Formats: sequence, structure tokens, C-alpha cells
Amino acid sequence: MNEEVALELSSSEAFRLRMESQCQQIEQYQLTEQRDCGRDLSLDEAALEWIERYAAEFSQDCASSVD
Repeated sequence: MNEEVALELSSSEAFRLRMESQCQQIEQYQLTEQRDCGRDLSLDEAALEWIERYAAEFSQDCASSVD
């Protein structure tokens, strides 16, 4: 039997999950920059760069996944 399960999140829970995902993306960016470019970024530096480069795309991806 194939059933779809709808999961409805409160807006605060959805926000928390987006922020958690964004933090994971920033941490991955920090590690990738270290590994691939030899850059030793602090988490704050990585966050600033990631936000500047990818936050708009991330927001669009999150918005489209909600639709």
C-alpha cells in the first residue's frame, strides 16, 4: 500500500529547520574551503562569505520546497 504522509510544520519549526540546514551548509563551506583552497576560515568568516555568496539561492531553494 502506497500512502503519502503530509507533514505540516509550524512556522517556528520550519524556521528552525531552515536555520539548522543553513548552519550545516556554512560548516560544510568552511571545511571545503580548508580542504580545497587551504583557507583557514573561522566559523564567523565562513558564515559571512557563505551568506554573501549563497544565502539568496538557499532562500529560493527553501521557498520552492515549501510550494
